[in-house]
Amino acid sequence: MSATENSNGISPIAAGGRRLIAVVYADMVGYSRLIGLDDAGTANRLRTLRRELIDPLIHEHGGRVVQTGGDSLLVAFDSIDGAVRCAVQVQQRIPAHDGDQPPDRRIRFRMGINIGDVIPDGTNLHGDGVNIAARLEPESPVGGICVSRTVRDHVHSQLDLEFEPIGPLTLKNIARPVEAFILRLDRTAEAEQVKPPALVEGFGTRPAIAVLPFRTYGADPDEEYLADGITEDVISVVSRWRSFPVISRGSVFALKGKDLDIRTVGQQLGARYINEGTLRRRGSRLRTTVQLGDAVTMENLFSEQYNCDFGDVFEMQDEIVRAIVGAIEPELLRHERERVTRTPQQNAKAYELFQRGQWHHYRYTEADSQAARAFLRNALAIDPDYAQAAATLSITLGVAAHSNWEADAKAAHHEALALARLAVQADSRDPLGHFALGMACYHSSLLQEAVKELNEAISLNPSYAAAHANLAFTYNYMNRPDEALAAVELAMRLSPRDPRRFLWLPALAGSHYLGGRYRAALAAAQEALTANPKYLPVARYIVASLGQLGRSAEAKVVLPLLQRLDGNIAATEAHLRRYFVDGAVQHILDGLAKAGFA
Repeated sequence: MSATENSNGISPIAAGGRRLIAVVYADMVGYSRLIGLDDAGTANRLRTLRRELIDPLIHEHGGRVVQTGGDSLLVAFDSIDGAVRCAVQVQQRIPAHDGDQPPDRRIRFRMGINIGDVIPDGTNLHGDGVNIAARLEPESPVGGICVSRTVRDHVHSQLDLEFEPIGPLTLKNIARPVEAFILRLDRTAEAEQVKPPALVEGFGTRPAIAVLPFRTYGADPDEEYLADGITEDVISVVSRWRSFPVISRGSVFALKGKDLDIRTVGQQLGARYINEGTLRRRGSRLRTTVQLGDAVTMENLFSEQYNCDFGDVFEMQDEIVRAIVGAIEPELLRHERERVTRTPQQNAKAYELFQRGQWHHYRYTEADSQAARAFLRNALAIDPDYAQAAATLSITLGVAAHSNWEADAKAAHHEALALARLAVQADSRDPLGHFALGMACYHSSLLQEAVKELNEAISLNPSYAAAHANLAFTYNYMNRPDEALAAVELAMRLSPRDPRRFLWLPALAGSHYLGGRYRAALAAAQEALTANPKYLPVARYIVASLGQLGRSAEAKVVLPLLQRLDGNIAATEAHLRRYFVDGAVQHILDGLAKAGFA
């Protein structure tokens, strides 16, 4: 360690104004999975790799490690050429340096490189220059490098390198699309040598998921039985999604006990997505580790640990399965939406159109809502019996009308109801169709039918977090806040990192408000607005809660949002009466009036 580095090997950067710096963001692929397989060995190999290869190359090319997260590195270079040369040499030399490891134990990195204005701050950097590099990293293939156009244009004529354009990318929290390129190394990246697994017959272009038998690390037969039971239950519940084909129990259990990397498993089973899990018992505590990976890119999409007491086996098994499936579902669906949106559009069929529609729908803006409906209508034009496209179009129409994005809300709700009924008729075993019909029913003031359909969706998929959350909305409309609270809290336990959380928090706020817990209602509503400042319906609960708490002065700050949404209290009342029973309407209007909304 040099005299200018701290004990973590991070070089301080003089604070001051903005500087133009080349930034390399590197992240280790599948770190959580490797730590789960061999924590001490993986950590030691990574330290050795940094000490003997990565850090010396960074120093040689004039770079400084600014920040490290254990499995990631943020490195600053004054020279763009130095940044690119360093990244290329690291990626080319890692395979040889890492040694002859089994495929599932190899250490590999993805890298993103950008150049831009950053703000140095001691041992950290801030600004879009850094953020873009970090967002480009996941777009890189395993063992590869993804760069912005600025980097590519600078080094293209100076270094003998080849770049492959991957088009403008919409990156999280970056205002404008970023032109990105994959830097083609002399060595073809591992992921590029792999063909996607064969598609499962009968499911079109939808990729399959395989749930591998959970592994145990002890001799206790109870653990073995529990592991097999959890595997079977996860397969059963995931099969109910109807979103992806699921490889059968017989096929995955044929691989039990075999030490295969997920790429090999994907090729053998015809699955793109592979779910792995382990069970470890220590005394009276049981730890379950779950990982979801992409067999083509070797990317670790999700990893999580769950701890519980080793008590009643059936109760414990149900608890673990609910947690696993509830957490995996949104991660898998999100990854599939983003994967499809990165493919060219000109050859898109119904499935690709459906995924593009979902991707826009989940951005929850007026423009994206319009784009989503266009994609979904095109999907249905190709395949009129596409149940999931009909259900999603129904949901999108309902959200658009509810958010004042539709000039004729009544017509939108009417079409949404018809589409949802069509979806259920096309596939009565798909929980998404019943979910869409439940939403369409409560948008059309059919509250008892909404409860019935949402419960049917939950019956088909007990881990369907969004169905639990929308059941909570329905109970609020019926002025049953205690049942609403139980439903929305279960939804958040099932899917604690769900991107739809800002939509569910109003259900939590409503259950607290209607139950007279105004401080809790205010906290939930403010959290929702912070998560998505553009989603304005939650402003009703913020203003009403402040009114009930006697804090009308604070409410004045939020009133412009509510006025932008509804205009005046008469319009709010008209909206509320479309959904809520009279007692709930009067309760909310009382809070709004106390806050000074007129």
